[in-house]
Amino acid sequence: MTIEGGAPRLTVELKKRNANVDAVRICALVAVVIGHVYTHNEITDRLIQSWRLPVFFMLSGFFWSASKDLKSEAKDRARRLLVPYAWWALIFAAISLPFTVGRGPDSLFPTLGRLVLGGSYVVRPYTTFWFFTALFVATVLYRFLTTLPSWVRLATVSAGLGLNVLYGQELAQAPFAALSALGAMVFLEAGRLTHALSRRLGGKILALIGVGCLSAAASVLLMTDDFVPLDMKSGQFSLLAVLIAFLFCVALLIAATLAPQPSPRVARVMDTLSRPTLAVILLHPLMLWVLRPESGVIPLPVVTVIALVVPWAAGLLIARTRFAYSLLGVPSTR
Repeated sequence: MTIEGGAPRLTVELKKRNANVDAVRICALVAVVIGHVYTHNEITDRLIQSWRLPVFFMLSGFFWSASKDLKSEAKDRARRLLVPYAWWALIFAAISLPFTVGRGPDSLFPTLGRLVLGGSYVVRPYTTFWFFTALFVATVLYRFLTTLPSWVRLATVSAGLGLNVLYGQELAQAPFAALSALGAMVFLEAGRLTHALSRRLGGKILALIGVGCLSAAASVLLMTDDFVPLDMKSGQFSLLAVLIAFLFCVALLIAATLAPQPSPRVARVMDTLSRPTLAVILLHPLMLWVLRPESGVIPLPVVTVIALVVPWAAGLLIARTRFAYSLLGVPSTR
């Protein structure tokens, strides 16, 4: 990466990117939107709710760089996560707060208080803001842990998960989902493990592991009557849901590793479509805030298409402007 005219630009050739991993990101984004449209639906709860956001934590672990120090990790994650968080919070506030005031002046200060606290305190249109602060805390804290002996890191990651399994709802009350991030670190560790396995094991063994993970996840889901999906925002960390998320994510990453790389043209398309990730995650709740799918006025498939297409199109446009890094956390494609 170089700096030209004060703006970061990518100098790495597309052939060095893994287009299949971009495809995983795109599938996860679609799953995120579907999960927020079809809420409390048994099919989506079982098939997508538990893995759709953990996969982004696992991807961070999968591409973990050992060369970064704590300071550079914090600086890079702040630029890619917290800066867009701040700008979009201001934009969303400018859009939504006038409607809040319209419902009565007494509702303004509680709403502002929830916005300041972030995390589990905010609702539509700020539904997914917790993800960015949780990912920031998880990655920076995990970077610190990698400077310590391995047993300390693994013990801390295990303790973080255990605390969230036992007291997840209480920990979710921490501002900015900071303590829920302790439970999310297990997916960073799992991502690093998956990457290590993909480097050391042969294709046939990896394929068997991937099929085994998928089969195990399917078997558990079929045998469980009252499955409660993973919901990191609200502190819903059941061990079974964490296991399902782990199995699905490992299977996806192994599939991305083993699948043949597409043609350069398809790879460019995958790269382009994956760049507005932040826009899709942040903006689709704004679409749902406007469309209100729970009202039943607009068919849910139509709501899903709108909630996908509009944020994605907006993100693609932003990615071509000088505001790309400020709003999307990625270099401009201009």
